[in-house]
Amino acid sequence: MIILRCGAGRSALRRQRHFEPRLPATDRRLHGRAGRGHCKQRERDDRVVNLAPGARGCPRAGAGRKLCGVVTTDEGREFFALEQALPEAAVRRTKWSEDRNAMAVVDRTIQTLKKDLAGSCELEKGNDLEGEGRGIGQGACEDLVTEFLVLHLRYELGRLGVCSYGANAAGGAPKDDASLVQRQLALALAQQETAQAQQKTAQAQVGMAVNNLGRANDKLADAERVGDTKKVKEAKEEVKEAEQKVKEAEQKVKEAEQKVEKAEQKVEKAKEEVKEAEQKVEKAKAESESKDWCQKLLSQKLEFGAGDALLNTIGAKWDYCGRDDLVRDLQVPFRVLCEHKGADADKQNHPLLITFASPGQGKSRFLSELPTMIEECRVKLNTEQMQKYQKTLAFLITCENGTSPENWATEELNARRFVACRMLWQLRAANQVAFKAAGAPENFAAFRAQCPQHLVPDDVLQAVLKGEMDTTIVVLGVDGMQGLEGFDLRADEEGKGKPFYQVMLEVCRLVDQMASPLVVGCITATQLVDHGLASSPQRRCRLTLPRVTRVEENGEDQVPAHRLKDLLVRDMGGHGRALEALVQALQPESIGDGSAAAVIGAVMSQLTQKYPNLARLGRSDGSTFDDGSIKAILRAALSGKLVRSGDKLGNVDAEKADLIRLRYNDEASHYYIEVPYIWLHMMLKATNSEDLAPWRLMDYDQFLRDPPQDGAEWEEFNTAFRVLRSWAFEEKEEVPVSSLHSGAIIQPDTLAEKMVINHHLKRFKAKQRIATASNVCGNPKPLQGSAATKPASHLKMHECYVKETKVGTVSLQETDVLVLNAKGAPAADAVLRLQTATGELIAECLQMKHGQSACQLETERAKACDKDDIFVVLRNSKTGTPAGQNLIFVSEGQFAEYYGIYSGRAFSSAARERIQQ
Repeated sequence: MIILRCGAGRSALRRQRHFEPRLPATDRRLHGRAGRGHCKQRERDDRVVNLAPGARGCPRAGAGRKLCGVVTTDEGREFFALEQALPEAAVRRTKWSEDRNAMAVVDRTIQTLKKDLAGSCELEKGNDLEGEGRGIGQGACEDLVTEFLVLHLRYELGRLGVCSYGANAAGGAPKDDASLVQRQLALALAQQETAQAQQKTAQAQVGMAVNNLGRANDKLADAERVGDTKKVKEAKEEVKEAEQKVKEAEQKVKEAEQKVEKAEQKVEKAKEEVKEAEQKVEKAKAESESKDWCQKLLSQKLEFGAGDALLNTIGAKWDYCGRDDLVRDLQVPFRVLCEHKGADADKQNHPLLITFASPGQGKSRFLSELPTMIEECRVKLNTEQMQKYQKTLAFLITCENGTSPENWATEELNARRFVACRMLWQLRAANQVAFKAAGAPENFAAFRAQCPQHLVPDDVLQAVLKGEMDTTIVVLGVDGMQGLEGFDLRADEEGKGKPFYQVMLEVCRLVDQMASPLVVGCITATQLVDHGLASSPQRRCRLTLPRVTRVEENGEDQVPAHRLKDLLVRDMGGHGRALEALVQALQPESIGDGSAAAVIGAVMSQLTQKYPNLARLGRSDGSTFDDGSIKAILRAALSGKLVRSGDKLGNVDAEKADLIRLRYNDEASHYYIEVPYIWLHMMLKATNSEDLAPWRLMDYDQFLRDPPQDGAEWEEFNTAFRVLRSWAFEEKEEVPVSSLHSGAIIQPDTLAEKMVINHHLKRFKAKQRIATASNVCGNPKPLQGSAATKPASHLKMHECYVKETKVGTVSLQETDVLVLNAKGAPAADAVLRLQTATGELIAECLQMKHGQSACQLETERAKACDKDDIFVVLRNSKTGTPAGQNLIFVSEGQFAEYYGIYSGRAFSSAARERIQQ
């Protein structure tokens, strides 16, 4: 606290009494003391500061009088007394401006104040005290008081260890900070009132200066009227001085207005700081309370509880497909974890499980099934290290479904607290009595807000596993990691400081640490994770999610009956969310007239609602992607070619596409595309481009019509599909045979590697039976023993008549035609010519076989092919693979890999009797 004491004689005090501000009694004021040449000092921790030199310390003061200030440490009581006195000081009118002695005192006081206090309180740059009171004695008094207040505040800040105005006290309690900021607000309000008073004073001075100017002008006029030259000259000087004073007074008004504006800004800023300080106090209070209930919970034995389900859709109850394969895949990383638990903390010996996929492909379901699969691994492996473990518990936390992350800096605070808070929240249902008795909040937002900042997962594990740490396996899963800040920067070094990477590191810490329990960590995210993560020494084990191949609950089919049921199920491509939409669309209340169009329309509507970005497949402009993009994706899917991660297909980023499944190579640098037919149907329905006509292979209406009486449906489908395969590559592109028949069994390996020139095929139907071997293909061959060495009449070698009337004939010397043979031909069912990289022409002969009908491979080949020709056998039932030369073989076991997006149509075309009537 700074207090100004002025020493003066009694007579001087009486003469100047009306000049002084009327402040409260006691030493918390500006007051006069007479007859002493010194200033009484306080006891305790006070500090005396001389403010003016000896005898000239006050207006008309006697010898030995001096002006001094006292800085005290009295917890602000003096401060508020002076603050209350200030408004009265600010509004009083004095005549100090006319007293030159007073002005001299002010000037000297300012200089001395600066000098004496320079070592203890750092004044802000630009805070010039000089001249504040010049010409306006009242303003000098007010400013002096204000500066004392500033110094008081600076002193208080320094006492609390703070270097600059507005900073928080280092190490001080939030309550002390709030009190300090309230003092800052009081100061700002005082400065505002001072500035307003100065503004009024300046305005009054303008009036006085204008009046003086008027009097000077009157005096000049009088002098000019009487013709007194000397008086005229003096009057002109007075007018000039008066005009100058008017200008100066107007300038001071402007300066005062600026001060008022600045003071108002300070007040507003101080109010904001007070608000923030009060919030900090409340937060500190809440944290203090939280430590109480949280500590009560963690100090006792808590029962384990499974928590809320990660998945609440109808598919959550379906039997889990692919469990056996996943258990087999999990055994390798689980064995490594067990062998190195407690032995070392090498990150390469402690794998982190990672699953990633497009939306709706089973990430949450996988995480829900992971604990039981880990338990199966433990039982199956049964090694010495695993025999000590007696149970498996799972903490499955999610960044979705009511516990999504909030502001990291103010709500979540750090990764350990993020994980631990949700682990503890999972236990609430199993420990209701304990949670209620401890006073834990009942909603997650309040629960998270009150969790202590230093809460860690180890605290929760200790509370649940008291005495059982060494015999328990803990599965820690974090679902929906794409919801954390920094997911988009996961591949960059700068992303390592973001919440996404920090949470992943916390899971790794628990997996890696030598102390019990054994933690199996797994993270899941929509879209891609692993191949795009920044480099790390942590071993990562990627797990591919299985397709949903059966829609059953406890072995009972859950798909309502429909004529196209099997086809519709396959057309969902094993996509869990799409199958859920299908089951709901087939319910009696949703099915409408029961037509395929109505069912598919309902499925498409539900998928569009679930995935609003489906039509744009990762394009930022939101428009439906173009035909070229559709073809690029379909070509990649049908050709089975590897796509480099990061490359776009047309305008589409397939790695961000809904309903598209990506299958990565071991290095995760390239991927294969798997597309369900429902996706293709939705896209083709949105466009009428002729360029996409080849992709419309057998729509649903075809399967509602009666099958052909001649049993040609299998042949029709396969020839149409072979034409479509040619469109999966560019015209005249050099491709291996293995790409043209991706998914088939090819013998020998040299045939798979054989390079041929691709052409976009056109399909025709022969009017008569023709030969298919290279040297005679296209020539008539009505019977088994026909030589077929001559062409039909009026035709050239390798030409044949076709049913397409606009063409009439085609030549199998051309490499862009495929001819479907007439029924019962003693040759292959269809034929086309391939040009090899060396320029020779060979025949690709397609033979479609039905059911379990016998296939004498050598006999069939002899009637269909020459020595170097390729023999393609396509069976519509599941059989063993025969041995053969230049053989491409497909049976039901290869349908999914070979036909891909069209596998449902392959099954339906192969066995129409499976469709329910």
